[in-house]
Amino acid sequence: MELDKNLLYQLEAYTKAGETKKVIAVLDTLSPKKIPRAYAASIAKICFRNSLYLYSLRVLDSIINAEVKLSIEPQPDEIIAYAMALVSLNMNTEARKHLKKIDKELFPDALLFESFSYFGEWNYEKTIPLLKKFSRNPRVSYYRQIVGKVNLIAAYVLCARLVEAEELLLEVLQVCKEKGYLLLLGNSLELYAQLEIQNKNYRKALEYLEEAKKVLNDTNSIYYFFIRKWESICRLLLSPQDPKYVYQCQQLKEEALKWRHWETSRDIDLYVAFSTHDDELLQKLLFGTKNNHFLKKMKKLFGREFVPNKKYLLKGKGFINVNEFKTISFQECVSLLEGKPLLTKLFIVLTSDFYKPSNFGQLFSKLFPDEKFNPYTSRKRVINLIYSLKKELNKKEINFIIKKDKMDFIFEVNYGINLLYERRGHRSHFAPSLKERLMQLKSRTFTSLELSKVLNCSRRKAQMTIKKLSEENFIVILGKGSKTSYKLKAAC
Repeated sequence: MELDKNLLYQLEAYTKAGETKKVIAVLDTLSPKKIPRAYAASIAKICFRNSLYLYSLRVLDSIINAEVKLSIEPQPDEIIAYAMALVSLNMNTEARKHLKKIDKELFPDALLFESFSYFGEWNYEKTIPLLKKFSRNPRVSYYRQIVGKVNLIAAYVLCARLVEAEELLLEVLQVCKEKGYLLLLGNSLELYAQLEIQNKNYRKALEYLEEAKKVLNDTNSIYYFFIRKWESICRLLLSPQDPKYVYQCQQLKEEALKWRHWETSRDIDLYVAFSTHDDELLQKLLFGTKNNHFLKKMKKLFGREFVPNKKYLLKGKGFINVNEFKTISFQECVSLLEGKPLLTKLFIVLTSDFYKPSNFGQLFSKLFPDEKFNPYTSRKRVINLIYSLKKELNKKEINFIIKKDKMDFIFEVNYGINLLYERRGHRSHFAPSLKERLMQLKSRTFTSLELSKVLNCSRRKAQMTIKKLSEENFIVILGKGSKTSYKLKAAC
């Protein structure tokens, strides 16, 4: 089949009608490499809207990553479309490298997708200036400016900047009511409810959620699901002793898996742990969430700091006698993979988050941080490594489950097995052996290059580690610029 304007219009019509299978059927007749450049960005965007991110990258690969210099350099719409797909596959750093090439005043969509790249990393503060610029840019349509403002409100709420959030909410609610922007109105009311939950005004939050339900008539949409989620959390917070609301929340967790909205499961566990004083659930959150933003959220909700227990047992499934369970320590698994750094890193990444699985894009960017993603070969490299990891663990009679679900790889503890996590020192959210490896530096100063050699990682990864260590007051920074060096605080 030959691609022309008529076929492009047909794909657009299928996309608007939500007929992704028909879009796939048409794309299967086309070779991504042979799509005329005049249509490449448009096809990539259609793929993006149908969640066909890998195909989107393949369409643009020969333009963005051309081996021979093109007579016409990659254009802004092509770069933005490529970055959009990268962000959707959690390759945020690579996406931002591409977006840096764009004049964002002339092409403000680059601002929006750069903000999404930070949302994906829970780095909400960095989204705020980007969304402000996007929502004020005269090249952005009025409706999309409001879309930008709704995303900005979400960032304010997530950063607990509630005064700024409420001020903008009042403006956006008025506009949405006047213009009849019902979807954005429903989204804004839900965000107002989240704001009131942070203020512990649970009944007021329920009022906003009830109003949002009247606005969003599609009870089968993800947006309506979010309303039901916060409604159940509110009722639980108002009646923490009522098991009915705990049960409702657990049911919503099951529903969240169908929506593939992993953060709903994490949020529900957080509020159930808070309401019912469930320490085991609290420990699951602490050991299974490697993110400082979430720890701050926990601190704000509970009103105190948290330190994980020394140990946490991630329990396997099954109803066999508890004495028949085999317990394996996380560190033992890491030790068994000694001499295989890629498999070790893969195992650590797959097991680091108890809620959100890793997709192949995220795994590739963590395993090969200095490489560009190749839409034809990189996915296969990740799959081969997962196969090798399973094979290596099976040789040691450690039979964990790593199952592929669409673009994600889900790690599960198998029937009859428990995985024991042990906190070593206060660096619990790094790989267990990190502190010991850092101690190789003893009292001497070191550079990011020297640290990369000690940790056996890329220099960029070492710089990211230094940033985290600095934020947590674990190291001292000496000097500036090219002469910057570091020293462990314990050695000072």
